[in-house]
Amino acid sequence: MPDRDPAVRPVLQGQCVWPVTPNRALVEGDASLFTAYDDPFRRPEAGFLGLPRVEFLPIHVEGIIAPAFVDWHFHYVQQRVTRHTGKPLLRWLREDAWPEEAKFSDRAFAEVAAQGFARQQLAAGTVAGACWGSPHASSLRAARAAGLRYSLIGPPVMTQGEPPSLVAPLASCLEDLKALQIEFEEALAVSPRFALSCDEQTLKELARFAFDYTLWVQTHLAENQEEVAAVAKAFPKARSYTDVYDQAGLLTPRTLLAHCIHLSEFDWRAIKQRGCIVVHCPTSNEALGSGRMPLEKVRALDIPWVLGTDVGAGPDLCMLDVIEAVMRVHDWEAPVTAVEAFFRATVSLETLETYASRKSRITRMLGTVRAGFIEFKRPVGIERSERDPEKILEAIVRAYDGNPRNSIAAVYDADCNLLYKNP
Repeated sequence: MPDRDPAVRPVLQGQCVWPVTPNRALVEGDASLFTAYDDPFRRPEAGFLGLPRVEFLPIHVEGIIAPAFVDWHFHYVQQRVTRHTGKPLLRWLREDAWPEEAKFSDRAFAEVAAQGFARQQLAAGTVAGACWGSPHASSLRAARAAGLRYSLIGPPVMTQGEPPSLVAPLASCLEDLKALQIEFEEALAVSPRFALSCDEQTLKELARFAFDYTLWVQTHLAENQEEVAAVAKAFPKARSYTDVYDQAGLLTPRTLLAHCIHLSEFDWRAIKQRGCIVVHCPTSNEALGSGRMPLEKVRALDIPWVLGTDVGAGPDLCMLDVIEAVMRVHDWEAPVTAVEAFFRATVSLETLETYASRKSRITRMLGTVRAGFIEFKRPVGIERSERDPEKILEAIVRAYDGNPRNSIAAVYDADCNLLYKNP
């Protein structure tokens, strides 16, 4: 049988810094990256046992290659009210976030807003993550049509509280979720906004829905002290805010909990026992004056955690802003190196799935794929001969200086196809 013509596949070639665990990064001065896995320099087998032969077409990169960013908590519908902060959480929601989300009931408005966000997201180097829409199903459809990059996406469920324009009956919310599950399948995330927006029945029904369809859950937890006090008043039978979710069955290894600032020892141990994943949003916590997440407690209990911008409370869509903040905020109590910060900012859904399956620590940290590649502009003073990953990554963060164009040259998907190039 004659050989078939080989398939041609692009590969990136250049200097690379590749965090593979929170404590270790691979560094190469001039290498080809064949895959987005934890050993990107290993050439895949081809032409063996009937597999098609592949010819690799190198794309020479002048900058520094690293994994693309994954933002595990962002509200694309709040992008236009970023930097409208300086207010506590509940006041900011009432005055800025919720009025903005109400506009997404207009399908044309949602489509235009989603298109603008998609462009900014790629320019910021983000190619995946956990996205929040508005309570309107049309906001999710607009996001998909505009090409937003996400691993999970869901409409915030609100069946009580304020504002009336965003609250809907439970039956209507479940009907929307069923329709969206058919369209988005496993990418749909069950998303109770927070405990104040749902009663006990709603939370239990959402937990059952997530279980029935094997979906991820995302929500907010203990972001603000005023919020925690209000939850204690609204749910007097629960031992704590965390217990509200736990009694409903929402705490599972496939649950993303954003913020987690004002928690007790009981709460942290419940999160550990249920296997949940914490999403740390340091820039948002600073912007709203919510407080500092006790990262030392997360580490002590070996709770998996990742990073998120929480746009629009977070002031910037670029994960470099979050990386700078997490290294600064935890400088003394729980120091975060640049290697660890970049690792937490590039964890893919596949890696989270290994956490959820409760595999061994070694398995959790090795053999998973990243969502894509970023070419960073070469910082001043960093030569191709440099082999210290901490020095290289710190220089990239310093060069950012609040503007992604200062640092990001190009963004590629996991197959090395160009998604964005800095003009």
